[in-house]
Amino acid sequence: MLNILVHRPKGGLGDVVMTLSVVRALRRYEPACSITYVGPESCGELLALCPDIDKLRLVPARVDVPMNMALRAGSGTPYQQAFCGPLQYYDHIIDLWCPCHAYELKMREGAPWQPRVEIFLRHAGLFYDRHPEPCPRPLLVVPSVLRVEAYARFEKYPVVALAPRSLHQCRNWPLENWKNLYEQLWSSVHNLVVLGGDRDRDLTMLDPLCYLGRPLDLVAALVERADLLISADSGLLHLAWALGTPTIGLFGATDGPTTCRWYPTVMQAPTTQDEFRRFAHIGRAVCDHPCYYQYKCDAQHCAVLDAIPVERVMDDVRDWIELRRPEPLPERTFSPQLAPEAHLQ
Repeated sequence: MLNILVHRPKGGLGDVVMTLSVVRALRRYEPACSITYVGPESCGELLALCPDIDKLRLVPARVDVPMNMALRAGSGTPYQQAFCGPLQYYDHIIDLWCPCHAYELKMREGAPWQPRVEIFLRHAGLFYDRHPEPCPRPLLVVPSVLRVEAYARFEKYPVVALAPRSLHQCRNWPLENWKNLYEQLWSSVHNLVVLGGDRDRDLTMLDPLCYLGRPLDLVAALVERADLLISADSGLLHLAWALGTPTIGLFGATDGPTTCRWYPTVMQAPTTQDEFRRFAHIGRAVCDHPCYYQYKCDAQHCAVLDAIPVERVMDDVRDWIELRRPEPLPERTFSPQLAPEAHLQ
Protein backbone atom coordinates (compact mmCIF):
# COMPACT_ATOMS: atom_id res chain seq x y z
CA MET A 1 0.00 0.00 0.00
CA LEU A 2 1.31 3.42 -0.98
CA ASN A 3 1.73 6.06 1.72
CA ILE A 4 1.24 9.58 0.34
CA LEU A 5 1.78 12.93 2.07
CA VAL A 6 -0.16 15.98 0.83
CA HIS A 7 1.28 19.18 2.33
CA ARG A 8 -0.64 22.49 2.42
CA PRO A 9 -0.16 23.87 5.95
CA LYS A 10 -1.23 27.45 5.22
CA GLY A 11 -3.80 29.20 3.09
CA GLY A 12 -7.41 30.25 3.09
CA LEU A 13 -10.54 28.17 2.77
CA GLY A 14 -10.57 28.33 -1.03
CA ASP A 15 -6.97 27.13 -1.29
CA VAL A 16 -7.67 24.16 0.95
CA VAL A 17 -10.83 23.19 -0.94
CA MET A 18 -8.93 23.22 -4.24
CA THR A 19 -6.16 21.00 -2.86
CA LEU A 20 -8.82 18.43 -2.05
CA SER A 21 -9.23 17.96 -5.80
CA VAL A 22 -5.72 16.49 -5.70
CA VAL A 23 -6.77 14.19 -2.85
CA ARG A 24 -9.82 13.04 -4.85
CA ALA A 25 -7.65 12.32 -7.92
CA LEU A 26 -5.16 10.35 -5.80
CA ARG A 27 -7.97 8.24 -4.36
CA ARG A 28 -9.33 7.53 -7.83
CA TYR A 29 -6.02 6.39 -9.28
CA GLU A 30 -4.75 4.61 -6.14
CA PRO A 31 -7.86 3.43 -4.24
CA ALA A 32 -5.84 1.44 -1.68
CA CYS A 33 -3.35 4.18 -0.81
CA SER A 34 -3.06 5.84 2.59
CA ILE A 35 -3.24 9.65 2.36
CA THR A 36 -1.90 11.89 5.11
CA TYR A 37 -2.92 15.54 4.78
CA VAL A 38 -1.04 18.32 6.59
CA GLY A 39 -3.33 21.36 6.59
CA PRO A 40 -4.14 24.58 8.48
CA GLU A 41 -5.85 24.21 11.82
CA SER A 42 -8.37 26.91 10.81
CA CYS A 43 -9.79 24.51 8.20
CA GLY A 44 -9.75 21.41 10.40
CA GLU A 45 -13.55 21.14 10.61
CA LEU A 46 -13.80 21.18 6.83
CA LEU A 47 -10.94 18.73 6.25
CA ALA A 48 -12.62 16.32 8.64
CA LEU A 49 -15.51 16.10 6.14
CA CYS A 50 -13.25 14.59 3.45
CA PRO A 51 -13.38 10.77 3.60
CA ASP A 52 -10.49 10.52 1.13
CA ILE A 53 -8.08 11.66 3.89
CA ASP A 54 -6.89 8.81 6.08
CA LYS A 55 -4.73 10.79 8.51
CA LEU A 56 -5.13 14.48 9.25
CA ARG A 57 -2.40 16.61 10.83
CA LEU A 58 -3.30 20.23 11.62
CA VAL A 59 -0.82 23.12 11.77
CA PRO A 60 -1.74 26.02 14.12
CA ALA A 61 -1.70 29.51 12.64
CA ARG A 62 1.09 30.56 15.03
CA VAL A 63 3.52 28.05 13.49
CA ASP A 64 5.80 29.68 10.92
CA VAL A 65 6.20 27.62 7.75
CA PRO A 66 8.85 29.33 5.55
CA MET A 67 7.96 29.73 1.88
CA ASN A 68 11.39 28.40 0.84
CA MET A 69 11.22 25.34 3.06
CA ALA A 70 11.72 22.08 1.15
CA LEU A 71 10.36 18.77 2.39
CA ARG A 72 13.28 16.37 2.13
CA ALA A 73 13.84 13.03 3.77
CA GLY A 74 16.61 13.18 6.33
CA SER A 75 16.46 16.93 6.98
CA GLY A 76 14.66 16.35 10.28
CA THR A 77 13.57 19.94 10.94
CA PRO A 78 11.46 20.46 14.08
CA TYR A 79 8.48 21.36 11.89
CA GLN A 80 8.72 18.14 9.87
CA GLN A 81 9.14 16.06 12.98
CA ALA A 82 6.12 17.67 14.68
CA PHE A 83 3.63 17.75 11.80
CA CYS A 84 4.82 15.50 8.96
CA GLY A 85 6.57 12.69 10.79
CA PRO A 86 9.50 10.74 9.28
CA LEU A 87 9.50 11.50 5.55
CA GLN A 88 11.07 8.12 4.85
CA TYR A 89 7.69 6.65 5.73
CA TYR A 90 6.05 8.13 2.60
CA ASP A 91 6.31 6.73 -0.91
CA HIS A 92 5.23 10.05 -2.42
CA ILE A 93 5.33 13.62 -1.05
CA ILE A 94 3.12 16.22 -2.75
CA ASP A 95 4.03 19.67 -1.49
CA LEU A 96 1.28 22.13 -2.45
CA TRP A 97 2.68 24.95 -0.33
CA CYS A 98 6.19 26.16 -1.22
CA PRO A 99 6.57 25.49 -4.98
CA CYS A 100 2.92 26.17 -5.80
CA HIS A 101 2.84 29.48 -3.95
CA ALA A 102 6.01 30.61 -5.71
CA TYR A 103 4.43 29.80 -9.08
CA GLU A 104 1.27 31.71 -8.16
CA LEU A 105 3.37 34.80 -7.41
CA LYS A 106 5.05 34.52 -10.83
CA MET A 107 1.65 34.47 -12.51
CA ARG A 108 0.60 37.62 -10.71
CA GLU A 109 3.77 39.30 -12.00
CA GLY A 110 2.85 38.68 -15.63
CA ALA A 111 3.02 34.96 -16.37
CA PRO A 112 -0.11 33.43 -17.99
CA TRP A 113 -2.87 33.05 -15.43
CA GLN A 114 -4.13 29.56 -14.66
CA PRO A 115 -6.85 28.30 -12.31
CA ARG A 116 -5.23 27.50 -8.99
CA VAL A 117 -6.91 24.09 -8.81
CA GLU A 118 -5.21 23.29 -12.13
CA ILE A 119 -1.86 24.42 -10.72
CA PHE A 120 -2.23 22.04 -7.78
CA LEU A 121 -3.13 19.11 -10.03
CA ARG A 122 -0.34 19.84 -12.51
CA HIS A 123 2.21 20.01 -9.72
CA ALA A 124 1.00 16.62 -8.46
CA GLY A 125 1.16 15.17 -11.98
CA LEU A 126 -2.59 14.51 -11.93
CA PHE A 127 -3.90 16.99 -14.50
CA TYR A 128 -4.91 15.48 -17.84
CA ASP A 129 -6.38 17.84 -20.44
CA ARG A 130 -8.26 15.12 -22.29
CA HIS A 131 -9.73 13.46 -19.21
CA PRO A 132 -13.54 13.80 -18.94
CA GLU A 133 -13.03 15.58 -15.62
CA PRO A 134 -9.58 17.21 -15.57
CA CYS A 135 -10.24 18.75 -12.14
CA PRO A 136 -12.24 16.24 -10.11
CA ARG A 137 -14.71 17.73 -7.65
CA PRO A 138 -13.60 17.18 -4.02
CA LEU A 139 -15.57 14.70 -1.96
CA LEU A 140 -17.04 16.24 1.18
CA VAL A 141 -19.57 14.38 3.32
CA VAL A 142 -21.64 16.62 5.59
CA PRO A 143 -22.71 14.83 8.81
CA SER A 144 -26.36 13.81 8.81
CA VAL A 145 -27.10 15.76 11.98
CA LEU A 146 -25.90 19.02 10.38
CA ARG A 147 -27.69 18.27 7.13
CA VAL A 148 -30.94 17.68 9.01
CA GLU A 149 -30.41 20.92 10.95
CA ALA A 150 -29.85 22.92 7.75
CA TYR A 151 -32.94 21.48 6.08
CA ALA A 152 -35.03 22.05 9.20
CA ARG A 153 -34.05 25.72 9.26
CA PHE A 154 -34.84 26.26 5.58
CA GLU A 155 -37.61 23.98 4.39
CA LYS A 156 -39.11 26.03 1.56
CA TYR A 157 -37.70 26.34 -1.95
CA PRO A 158 -35.68 28.20 -3.04
CA VAL A 159 -32.95 28.96 -0.50
CA VAL A 160 -30.53 31.65 -1.70
CA ALA A 161 -27.31 32.17 0.25
CA LEU A 162 -25.19 35.34 0.05
CA ALA A 163 -21.44 35.36 0.72
CA PRO A 164 -20.52 39.05 0.37
CA ARG A 165 -17.03 39.06 1.87
CA SER A 166 -13.55 38.10 0.75
CA LEU A 167 -10.39 38.57 2.81
CA HIS A 168 -9.05 40.70 -0.07
CA GLN A 169 -10.79 44.06 0.09
CA CYS A 170 -10.52 44.66 -3.67
CA ARG A 171 -12.60 41.51 -4.34
CA ASN A 172 -15.59 42.87 -2.44
CA TRP A 173 -18.65 44.29 -4.15
CA PRO A 174 -19.86 47.45 -2.35
CA LEU A 175 -21.99 46.68 0.71
CA GLU A 176 -24.67 49.07 -0.55
CA ASN A 177 -25.02 46.90 -3.65
CA TRP A 178 -25.40 43.80 -1.49
CA LYS A 179 -28.07 45.57 0.56
CA ASN A 180 -29.96 46.52 -2.60
CA LEU A 181 -29.65 42.94 -3.89
CA TYR A 182 -30.88 41.53 -0.56
CA GLU A 183 -33.97 43.74 -0.64
CA GLN A 184 -34.83 42.71 -4.20
CA LEU A 185 -34.23 39.03 -3.47
CA TRP A 186 -36.35 39.11 -0.33
CA SER A 187 -39.41 40.03 -2.39
CA SER A 188 -39.06 37.03 -4.70
CA VAL A 189 -37.57 34.09 -2.76
CA HIS A 190 -38.70 32.30 0.38
CA ASN A 191 -35.43 32.02 2.30
CA LEU A 192 -32.27 34.11 2.40
CA VAL A 193 -29.16 33.34 4.42
CA VAL A 194 -26.09 35.59 4.74
CA LEU A 195 -22.74 33.92 5.48
CA GLY A 196 -19.59 35.61 6.73
CA GLY A 197 -16.62 35.47 9.07
CA ASP A 198 -15.97 36.78 12.57
CA ARG A 199 -14.77 40.13 11.22
CA ASP A 200 -17.80 40.78 9.03
CA ARG A 201 -20.02 42.40 11.66
CA ASP A 202 -21.15 45.04 9.18
CA LEU A 203 -23.14 42.33 7.37
CA THR A 204 -25.74 42.57 10.13
CA MET A 205 -27.08 45.61 8.26
CA LEU A 206 -28.20 43.11 5.60
CA ASP A 207 -29.65 40.58 8.00
CA PRO A 208 -29.47 40.73 11.82
CA LEU A 209 -29.61 36.93 11.88
CA CYS A 210 -26.75 36.35 9.46
CA TYR A 211 -24.36 33.47 10.13
CA LEU A 212 -21.00 34.95 11.12
CA GLY A 213 -17.99 32.96 12.28
CA ARG A 214 -19.87 29.66 12.42
CA PRO A 215 -17.98 26.32 12.38
CA LEU A 216 -16.99 25.32 8.87
CA ASP A 217 -18.87 22.03 9.01
CA LEU A 218 -22.11 23.93 9.71
CA VAL A 219 -21.28 26.43 6.96
CA ALA A 220 -20.76 23.51 4.58
CA ALA A 221 -24.18 22.13 5.55
CA LEU A 222 -25.81 25.52 4.86
CA VAL A 223 -24.04 25.91 1.51
CA GLU A 224 -25.06 22.38 0.54
CA ARG A 225 -28.67 23.15 1.53
CA ALA A 226 -28.74 26.36 -0.52
CA ASP A 227 -30.32 26.14 -3.95
CA LEU A 228 -28.17 29.07 -5.12
CA LEU A 229 -25.13 30.91 -3.72
CA ILE A 230 -24.25 34.46 -4.75
CA SER A 231 -20.65 35.07 -3.75
CA ALA A 232 -17.65 37.30 -4.02
CA ASP A 233 -14.43 35.61 -5.16
CA SER A 234 -13.98 33.93 -1.80
CA GLY A 235 -13.47 30.54 -0.21
CA LEU A 236 -17.21 29.91 -0.08
CA LEU A 237 -17.40 30.04 -3.87
CA HIS A 238 -14.90 27.16 -4.06
CA LEU A 239 -16.71 25.34 -1.26
CA ALA A 240 -19.95 25.60 -3.25
CA TRP A 241 -18.21 23.99 -6.22
CA ALA A 242 -17.08 21.12 -4.00
CA LEU A 243 -20.63 20.65 -2.71
CA GLY A 244 -22.30 21.00 -6.13
CA THR A 245 -24.26 24.14 -5.24
CA PRO A 246 -25.06 26.45 -8.21
CA THR A 247 -23.25 29.75 -7.78
CA ILE A 248 -23.18 33.24 -9.24
CA GLY A 249 -19.67 34.63 -8.76
CA LEU A 250 -18.85 38.34 -8.72
CA PHE A 251 -15.41 39.05 -10.15
CA GLY A 252 -13.46 42.21 -10.88
CA ALA A 253 -9.90 42.26 -9.58
CA THR A 254 -9.58 38.56 -10.43
CA ASP A 255 -10.31 36.79 -13.68
CA GLY A 256 -13.62 34.98 -13.19
CA PRO A 257 -13.76 32.94 -16.42
CA THR A 258 -10.23 31.63 -15.79
CA THR A 259 -10.63 31.09 -12.05
CA CYS A 260 -13.81 29.04 -12.59
CA ARG A 261 -12.80 27.32 -15.82
CA TRP A 262 -13.34 23.88 -14.30
CA TYR A 263 -16.35 24.81 -12.16
CA PRO A 264 -19.45 23.75 -14.12
CA THR A 265 -21.81 24.96 -11.38
CA VAL A 266 -20.44 28.54 -11.28
CA MET A 267 -21.81 31.38 -13.40
CA GLN A 268 -19.78 34.57 -13.58
CA ALA A 269 -21.23 38.05 -13.48
CA PRO A 270 -20.10 39.51 -15.85
CA THR A 271 -20.19 36.33 -17.91
CA THR A 272 -18.42 37.30 -21.14
CA GLN A 273 -15.50 39.48 -22.14
CA ASP A 274 -17.90 41.89 -23.90
CA GLU A 275 -19.92 42.27 -20.72
CA PHE A 276 -16.70 42.64 -18.74
CA ARG A 277 -15.66 45.56 -20.95
CA ARG A 278 -19.14 47.09 -20.82
CA PHE A 279 -19.32 46.99 -17.03
CA ALA A 280 -15.70 48.13 -16.71
CA HIS A 281 -16.07 51.34 -18.68
CA ILE A 282 -16.55 53.45 -15.54
CA GLY A 283 -13.19 52.38 -14.16
CA ARG A 284 -11.18 51.88 -17.34
CA ALA A 285 -8.86 54.72 -16.43
CA VAL A 286 -7.67 52.92 -13.32
CA CYS A 287 -8.59 49.27 -14.04
CA ASP A 288 -7.60 48.26 -17.57
CA HIS A 289 -7.92 44.53 -16.82
CA PRO A 290 -8.19 42.21 -13.84
CA CYS A 291 -5.34 43.32 -11.61
CA TYR A 292 -5.11 40.08 -9.57
CA TYR A 293 -5.45 41.39 -6.03
CA GLN A 294 -3.62 44.62 -5.24
CA TYR A 295 -0.20 44.00 -6.78
CA LYS A 296 -0.51 46.79 -9.35
CA CYS A 297 -2.31 49.47 -7.36
CA ASP A 298 -3.23 50.48 -3.84
CA ALA A 299 -6.98 50.70 -4.47
CA GLN A 300 -9.23 49.51 -1.67
CA HIS A 301 -12.01 48.83 -4.17
CA CYS A 302 -11.98 47.47 -7.70
CA ALA A 303 -13.71 49.90 -10.07
CA VAL A 304 -14.43 47.04 -12.48
CA LEU A 305 -16.26 45.10 -9.76
CA ASP A 306 -18.01 48.18 -8.39
CA ALA A 307 -19.44 48.86 -11.85
CA ILE A 308 -21.39 45.58 -12.04
CA PRO A 309 -25.02 46.71 -11.59
CA VAL A 310 -27.34 45.04 -9.12
CA GLU A 311 -29.92 44.53 -11.86
CA ARG A 312 -27.41 42.47 -13.85
CA VAL A 313 -27.07 40.04 -10.94
CA MET A 314 -30.85 39.97 -10.43
CA ASP A 315 -31.32 39.05 -14.10
CA ASP A 316 -29.14 35.98 -13.54
CA VAL A 317 -31.11 35.09 -10.40
CA ARG A 318 -34.45 35.42 -12.21
CA ASP A 319 -33.23 33.27 -15.08
CA TRP A 320 -32.06 30.65 -12.61
CA ILE A 321 -35.35 30.66 -10.67
CA GLU A 322 -37.45 30.43 -13.83
CA LEU A 323 -35.51 27.38 -14.98
CA ARG A 324 -35.88 25.52 -11.68
CA ARG A 325 -38.99 26.44 -9.76
CA PRO A 326 -42.15 24.42 -10.43
CA GLU A 327 -44.58 27.35 -10.11
CA PRO A 328 -44.46 31.14 -9.64
CA LEU A 329 -43.63 32.35 -6.14
CA PRO A 330 -45.77 35.03 -4.47
CA GLU A 331 -44.32 38.53 -4.49
CA ARG A 332 -43.57 40.11 -1.11
CA THR A 333 -42.89 43.68 -0.05
CA PHE A 334 -39.54 44.24 1.63
CA SER A 335 -39.63 45.37 5.25
CA PRO A 336 -36.43 45.59 7.34
CA GLN A 337 -38.47 44.76 10.44
CA LEU A 338 -39.92 41.60 8.88
CA ALA A 339 -36.84 40.33 7.06
CA PRO A 340 -35.25 38.40 10.00
CA GLU A 341 -38.42 36.41 10.61
CA ALA A 342 -38.24 35.06 7.07
CA HIS A 343 -35.62 32.60 8.35
CA LEU A 344 -38.06 31.18 10.85
CA GLN A 345 -40.92 30.46 8.45
